[in-house]
Amino acid sequence: MNLTASVKTHWSRLQKWFSHKVLRVPEESNQQNYKGKLISEDSAFSVLESYRTIRTNIQYTGLMVSSAVIGVTSAMPNEGKSLSCSNLAISFAMSGKKVLIIDCDLRNPSQHLAFEVKDGAGLSEYLSGQTEEAKPCATFRENLDLLLTGKRPPNPTELLSSERMKTLLASLREKYDVIFLDLPPVGMMSDAAAVADRTDGYVLVVESGESEAPNLDRAVELLSNVGAKILGLVLNNVSQKNGHYGYGRYGRYGRYGRYGRYGAYGQNAEAGKRANAAPEKPQKKKNGKK
Repeated sequence: MNLTASVKTHWSRLQKWFSHKVLRVPEESNQQNYKGKLISEDSAFSVLESYRTIRTNIQYTGLMVSSAVIGVTSAMPNEGKSLSCSNLAISFAMSGKKVLIIDCDLRNPSQHLAFEVKDGAGLSEYLSGQTEEAKPCATFRENLDLLLTGKRPPNPTELLSSERMKTLLASLREKYDVIFLDLPPVGMMSDAAAVADRTDGYVLVVESGESEAPNLDRAVELLSNVGAKILGLVLNNVSQKNGHYGYGRYGRYGRYGRYGRYGAYGQNAEAGKRANAAPEKPQKKKNGKK
């Protein structure tokens, strides 16, 4: 697939490049925090309608016949996947579904910030055998619970691919209609692909104008290689030009995305940008020669 270096704001390009459905989400606020960005009944109509459209498309995939486990990821950090995961879960909860978010980003969790819950024991303690039960906590949203990450473990990929994770999801399916997994960026670590056989499908979040097309192409390839079903792509940060929805720097909130502290995420991202950058033109000397 021959793609240009950067995914620009025109969402139809993504539909042309990929066979997966592409949906756009406008933002109602440019506040640099979660609280101002989580949807509610008072959110702008365009924002609510966008998430309703995504919800409807997921429901029409046939996943909702029984309890569904849906992974939410992105190609690279800072593309807004955690916020998209939060709002998708809220949208399903608003429709009357019993919903659970599991923060599976064991390297850099953020859902506790979104719902203003104190981060404590959670998924990592259960998967590592330190506790015998993983207990979700209630959020301030009706029908929506959250399972925290817990302490950051040294072996997140192994924990997510473990039998205990498989057992946990099987038991939680009996209690919830929809389970959303907030996963790390698939293009950076193998954690997101590690749960492919435990999920019913993935939503891939893309930041318009920022995401690098080769990275997105690679993310789709990685998920396809492990047999993952990609339900669709959510395109955010869409320009207001040409009548498209648009909003501020969606995905640049709080501490999220500073993956440099967890491996070399930040360095790799910068290296990728430098690699895709156009070479500098040579400077002409004063006598007119190069």
